[in-house]
Amino acid sequence: MFTLTHLATSTVPDKQSIDILKDFAPVSWVTNSPYVLNVHPSVPAKSVAQLVALAKAKPGTINFGSTGTGGIQHLAGVSLSALSGARFFHVPYKGGAQVVNDLLGGQIQMSFTVYSVCKPHIESGRMRALAVTTAKRAPALPNIPAVAETVPNYEINTWYGIIAPARTPAPILDWLHREVSAILQQPAIKQGLAVDATDVVVASRQEFGRHLAREVAKWSEIIRQSGIANR
Repeated sequence: MFTLTHLATSTVPDKQSIDILKDFAPVSWVTNSPYVLNVHPSVPAKSVAQLVALAKAKPGTINFGSTGTGGIQHLAGVSLSALSGARFFHVPYKGGAQVVNDLLGGQIQMSFTVYSVCKPHIESGRMRALAVTTAKRAPALPNIPAVAETVPNYEINTWYGIIAPARTPAPILDWLHREVSAILQQPAIKQGLAVDATDVVVASRQEFGRHLAREVAKWSEIIRQSGIANR
């Protein structure tokens, strides 16, 4: 199983880097889901527009946590800073539980968190959900706007897919794709994933391959802009 996190990590230059597009063949795009942009209730921002305005007016007041430098949560904040013109300060942690705990405690002001983790805290009022990171509103969360409604071109999809070694024969790749697609179409699978705001993706192997190419280009550029590769 291949994820957005694996892809982003693979685009950081190093001596043992792999080429996702050359070393592997796409099998199936499996799921797509958003991160939720949350803030601590003490933050006087009820929307992304207000959050951006606050960060611009009071630099250094909005810190966001992530599970580590170069990870998707970190790059989600980097991308938001680059596209909005506001500076959000990164605080790396060693794990997601620490990020959530410090957001709940007010030690940090903002985080990008998967819905299944932040849902109970949003419902209890201990976190305020401002937006989802997908290009459009998530079908399971229609009342939470997308960041892109305020910050054009912002899009972070946390997705899963299946890839195979590049030399795998095409008939085997096609068979795997058919089998995976059949499983994903089962109502119980779709319903189970929807609980966590995760959508099944129906796409051909070729479409998944094009998606991989777009993601490699996108994240390579974000990582270049962030300066992570030079640290």
